[in-house]
Amino acid sequence: MGWQHRTVACRDGDGLRTALHLRRRTHEIVEIELPGGRLAQLTNLEAGRLRAALREVLLDEHRPHRTGAA
Repeated sequence: MGWQHRTVACRDGDGLRTALHLRRRTHEIVEIELPGGRLAQLTNLEAGRLRAALREVLLDEHRPHRTGAA
C-alpha cells in the first residue's frame, strides 16, 4: 500500500495561512497533522463521521432557516 498524503490549505484563528496534512498511515488509521504539529489519528469510522459532519455543516449553511426552528 502506498502512503497517501493530501494537504488542505486553510487559515488559523488569526487569519494566517496554514494547512492541514492528511495521511493514510495504515489500512485502519488516518492521521491529520494540525497547525502547530499536533496529530490526530482517526479510525476509518471516525474519519467517515468527520466527513459526514463537514458535509452537514456545509449543507446546513445553504438551507433556509425558519424563525423559531430548533
